[in-house]
Amino acid sequence: GEYATQDAPTQNHFPFSNANFRYQQLYEATLFSGPLNLSGVAFRNDGPLGTAADTNFDIQIDFSITQTTPGSISTTYADNLGPVTTTVFQGNQHAVVIGTVNPDGTANFEISFPFLVNFQYDPALGNLLMDVRMGTHLTEGAFPTSDTYLGTQTLSPVRVFGPSNQVSGQTDSVGLVTQFTFGSAAPPPPRSGEVPEPGSIWLAGGAMAAWAMGRRL
Repeated sequence: GEYATQDAPTQNHFPFSNANFRYQQLYEATLFSGPLNLSGVAFRNDGPLGTAADTNFDIQIDFSITQTTPGSISTTYADNLGPVTTTVFQGNQHAVVIGTVNPDGTANFEISFPFLVNFQYDPALGNLLMDVRMGTHLTEGAFPTSDTYLGTQTLSPVRVFGPSNQVSGQTDSVGLVTQFTFGSAAPPPPRSGEVPEPGSIWLAGGAMAAWAMGRRL
């Protein structure tokens, strides 16, 4: 992706520095190649700031396939979800950010959420929507700013955000630089009498290149 090896042009605190906060981000289908079995998602802090942090998240992450586009995204959260929404992560996640800045100016993808349930995504069916709900944040405001990009050349909205006790929020054209991991869509069954080694199911997948979901203006 465009920002795999370079720092994106913007940064902000949403959503990881906000308690009781909801955040939806849209990823256009054209950014993906073929059906994927998504198994995790990760983010990075803004590299030039080089800020370290050690905190816990109370968080729920859902994914959905939607017909919503940057031009039609709604301020009402429910309107952006597709007919099927899957909770891929729910609970507490301990995050440690070292704050190392790589020679290319980027930070590592240290804000990581391995999925509890994999998400089958086929770009032919629509765009991908991530829906994040932050609960009680143990160190609200102390988490470093995340690396972000401007969504499109026309600055169409790509996210909705606001207090989680509201049915709607506000939109803008900034999005989190995102890394997805994926597993095999259908691991082969073991041969007769053979027991798979622990973790071998993941050998068919791995970390995708740092998908920078945007275009440079």
